[in-house]
Amino acid sequence: MSLEKVLIIDDHPIVRAGLKTEVERLSDTFTVVGEAEEAVRALQMIQTENPSVILLDHHLRGSSGFEVLEFIRKFNASIRVIVFTQSLESAILKTYWNSPVVAIVSKGSYIEDVPKALLALKNGDRFLSENIRQAIDKAGVEVLTKREIEVARMVATGRSNKEIAEALGCSDQTIKTHKTNIMTKLGVNTSVEVAMWVTKQGLS
Repeated sequence: MSLEKVLIIDDHPIVRAGLKTEVERLSDTFTVVGEAEEAVRALQMIQTENPSVILLDHHLRGSSGFEVLEFIRKFNASIRVIVFTQSLESAILKTYWNSPVVAIVSKGSYIEDVPKALLALKNGDRFLSENIRQAIDKAGVEVLTKREIEVARMVATGRSNKEIAEALGCSDQTIKTHKTNIMTKLGVNTSVEVAMWVTKQGLS
C-alpha cells in the first residue's frame, strides 16, 4: 500500500518539528515529503512534491491559509487539508469548515489532536478540536436566520419536509433549500447532526 504524502506548511520551526514527529508516529500510513515556512515556498512544493495531504497553518508569513487553500483547490482538489490555527474567530473557522478541509486543529492542543485528525482523514471522516467545535457551534446560532433556526428545531423533532412545509405555510422545495443552507452553515451532512446541534444549543 502506498503511503499518504504529507506536506507541512507552518512558519514556526518548532511547530513543524512537532507536526513531523506526530506524522511519523503513523508511518505505516503517512510520510512527510516536505516542509514550507511561507506561502510562496508552499505553492512551489505543492507542485513539485504533489502531496496527498497538507497540514496548513492559518497564519503564514505575509499571507494566510485561505490563499494557499484557494491555490490547492485550483491545482488539485483531491488534496486533503488539515488546518491549524490559534484563532477562535467564528468567521475564520466557519469559512474553513464550509470549505473542503477535512479537519481544523487548535494549536493549543495539536500534539494530542494531530493523530486524531490524521486517522479521521484516513477513515474518510472529518475532525475538529474540541474548543474549535465549541466555537463553531456557538457561531452557528449567530449565523442561522430566525427561519432557519425554526426549521432546524422542527428537523430535530423528526418531522418530514412535507410536515415542516405545512406547518410553516411554504413549499417542500423551500424547506429543502433551508435544510441545505442550515447544513452548509453548520458544517454537517445529515438531519441527525442538525438535531444533535439543536439539542446541544438548548434549542429543542
